[in-house]
Amino acid sequence: MWILRSTFLGLWLFGFGTILFLYFAVFRPVESNKATAVSAIPFYTTQNPWWWVALVACIAIGCGLVRSWPGKTSVVVWVVLLVTGVIPVGLFSLVAIVLSKVKQAAAQ
Repeated sequence: MWILRSTFLGLWLFGFGTILFLYFAVFRPVESNKATAVSAIPFYTTQNPWWWVALVACIAIGCGLVRSWPGKTSVVVWVVLLVTGVIPVGLFSLVAIVLSKVKQAAAQ
């Protein structure tokens, strides 16, 4: 059970870390009345080898954190993580849908 919890915690950290990374690397430097290409998001994420290294590191950090917690962890902690985990999943789903629509429109 600790493996499942630590993987979940690592993915939760990774999701919010990716959101922060994209905000500071892509969206924050953009001036007002400017746009960011949709192709910038995969360039900074799935096509970046350091993004994959960060995934492995976050899962390792999650394993270390869960194994180091003394005693049982409250169910409330996991429920809060589950509820707040909807935010990165929803944003990643939105980006995936937008990218598929752009590819579909480019094919026509």
